[in-house]
Amino acid sequence: MLHLRHYPEEPDGVVVLRKLYIIKDKDLDGNPVERTVTDAHFKIAVEGNEIVNLSLGDGITWDGITQSLSLVLKNSDLSDITSSTDGDYQYYITLETGRIITLFAGRAYMERSL
Repeated sequence: MLHLRHYPEEPDGVVVLRKLYIIKDKDLDGNPVERTVTDAHFKIAVEGNEIVNLSLGDGITWDGITQSLSLVLKNSDLSDITSSTDGDYQYYITLETGRIITLFAGRAYMERSL
């Protein structure tokens, strides 16, 4: 379960979650396969209503050299949280081939600090 907290008294730019994911694949001979991520999304929904939708260039960056994704969730991204609640999250990417891969999905518990 992912635990997140919105801090209403803190500036919008405060980072509440930062994750780095390295995307590495190998071919049948064990050689690294380079990928290009053309799209990526991190979404959180509560009762079917999307409250967070980060994408490439907006909270997610792709580094083709290190083959890594950086996800940065800021305080302002959680401003729709008005009380403690839980929902579902999903983090997925689209490769240059058009293939969509879900990196992570599950339940998220969110709360608003006093």
